[in-house]
Amino acid sequence: MDQRLTLIKEMARPCRCGADIGTDHGYLICSLVEEGIAQRGIAADINAMPLDKARQEVIRRGLEERIQLVLTDGLTGIDPEEVDEVFIAGMGGDLMAQILDRWPGSRRSDKVFCLQPMSKGEHLRRFLFQEGFYVEEEKCCVAAGRPYSVMRVIYTGRREAHLPEEEYVGKIDFSTDEAEAYGKKVLAALEKRRKGLAQGTGDRMGELQETEALIQAVKRRMEQ
Repeated sequence: MDQRLTLIKEMARPCRCGADIGTDHGYLICSLVEEGIAQRGIAADINAMPLDKARQEVIRRGLEERIQLVLTDGLTGIDPEEVDEVFIAGMGGDLMAQILDRWPGSRRSDKVFCLQPMSKGEHLRRFLFQEGFYVEEEKCCVAAGRPYSVMRVIYTGRREAHLPEEEYVGKIDFSTDEAEAYGKKVLAALEKRRKGLAQGTGDRMGELQETEALIQAVKRRMEQ
């Protein structure tokens, strides 16, 4: 497994049954079950080809009796009563938000979610803040030269007041090299947006000022 999946495994809580959504090759759920972090597992994917890869990995490790493979869109059809912890990695934060929003079990306090957005992390965090989810912990890693964040989330039902920059950097502790690399990636994206707004036509002064304020706020967070 790469550093992304390894960090997700390290942040996971011991559970009765874990669901790996968008499982791809199945490495994560197989490792979680094999090491006893999850007693049982569900490997789900929207496409048959990656699910077949996961099936081969499950068979190779002799976990056929402990891991169920499901062809489905997100968490559709997965019984909330069966799952304690949900793992979603390797997709955009906007898609993750849609998957969580549609699932009847997401707004239950007895569920844990480990989330690793590949892009649009600010969209996912905004959704979590607005919909009553609480980010217990967020850490960063670097895989194949690219920085990522992983967050462990529960549902409380309380909407959290938050600063605009928290949608971009969450609760990340910038004392590690991995977190600093993630912060630099966020700043680069915001700088690109700022330049586009500055060079664009029309009255976009409000957006430009908001973006400049975000850049400075993220920089201050990184320096704390």
